Amino acid sequence: MIVRTRVFLGVLAALLLLIMAVACQKGDQVRKGEQHLNVVSSPQHPTTNDTNESGVSSEIKIIKPVVIAEGTTELNGDGTKETILVWLMKGKEVTDPNPGPFQGTFLQGQFEVVATAADGKELARFGLNDAFDGGELSFRKDKPFMLLFDDYNGDGFPDFTIGQWGGSNGNIYSMMTIDPNGFRILEKNIYSSDHRASIRYRKVGDHAFVNQYYDQEKGSLDVIYRWKDGTFSLDAPVRAKEVHPAGMEEGEVAEKTVRLRPNSSPQ
Repeated sequence: MIVRTRVFLGVLAALLLLIMAVACQKGDQVRKGEQHLNVVSSPQHPTTNDTNESGVSSEIKIIKPVVIAEGTTELNGDGTKETILVWLMKGKEVTDPNPGPFQGTFLQGQFEVVATAADGKELARFGLNDAFDGGELSFRKDKPFMLLFDDYNGDGFPDFTIGQWGGSNGNIYSMMTIDPNGFRILEKNIYSSDHRASIRYRKVGDHAFVNQYYDQEKGSLDVIYRWKDGTFSLDAPVRAKEVHPAGMEEGEVAEKTVRLRPNSSPQ
């Protein structure tokens, strides 16, 4: 009887040891699985969707200059085209996923305008931020936009405009020129009903151009900028006969004269 009891207890102990061993093995497998899941779902490796849904802007530092605008024009009347480029020299790339005028990716920072000859020789350089009172500038990241040239003051040298966001009704433009002495600013703070980065204004004769802008109380107005004694002077604004972007549209033929409605001063 005693022998049978000892045999029974031995078998029982063996079974208990076997059950415990199996349980420990399963526990190790569960712990290994938990460790694997923690690595896969680690917040250090967010997905693109997680980033977009967060609604948080991201910034990337610019480590080398980037061309954001370009154009060609003739500077000295020899029939050879010179190249004008706008470079982001120092700044950042900012992406904002939130709806609004700045949704998307923009290049912000310090910009320079550089003129080069056909052989690559640099002719002139100008700090573009100075044309906007030294503030930080921002341009949507895209292929380089075209600089549009004309001669607004009748001196025979090419002038061009560059704009910055001025609100839902238009941009703030600066007008610059380049001559044998380099770049210089002709006019700043031109508020225009347009959102393109560079525009070509409609000319009024050889020494003036017309700008259209929107006034909250008076609606769309036209104002003529006339070149006199080395600067632009402004006529009194008049109600716009036709509402259109301040800059000429693609395919529009330039005219020497823009007819304004007579006796149409805003009330």
